[in-house]
Amino acid sequence: MAKIILREREYSKRGEKSKKSIDYSDEHERSIVMRYDSVNSAKINIPKKGETNFYFTSKTLSLLDVLNWVEINLGKIDEATFIIFTVNEIMAEYIVSLTKRAKVKIIISDLMNSQREKERLITRLLEKGCEDVVFCHNHAKVVTAKIGDNYITLTGSMNSGNNARIETLEIFNCEKMYNFIAKQYEYLKQHFRIKPRYFD
Repeated sequence: MAKIILREREYSKRGEKSKKSIDYSDEHERSIVMRYDSVNSAKINIPKKGETNFYFTSKTLSLLDVLNWVEINLGKIDEATFIIFTVNEIMAEYIVSLTKRAKVKIIISDLMNSQREKERLITRLLEKGCEDVVFCHNHAKVVTAKIGDNYITLTGSMNSGNNARIETLEIFNCEKMYNFIAKQYEYLKQHFRIKPRYFD
């Protein structure tokens, strides 16, 4: 049987279950899968309250890798909002694990709104943990996280799964920006929501 090693996780051929499942509640195991060392080596910093940091990076990172790095360095996420384009299986599992310790809202691109096997695998995962998976014609990549009295917003060119080598990343630690994204989430959900195209 052909096997691929991807970010320390062992996968079998398509359609067969992986022999190893990731325990996302284990910070060390999660850090391997979520490329903590790569984020750390990118020399990014969490901004002070009221400040913003902007980066170009050539590291192969995703927005959710950065979110995990922020949580480990800043503390437990209380609530998070995802307005994302696409997500792969690993990152969908991370989001679902986050729902067990935080309040989570998600808008995802209509690209994932499909009966095709690959997309349904991911949307089924998301539906397990998220109260409401909202589909929109969306290309935005924005993640917010409230961590104690820190209000973090991550945005940039990075997707929430795999990425090209050169990406931009902007990190805000700003309650005003956090609240702005929360309002935009509700507006998009109300005015741009697309019904699911699957019926299982």
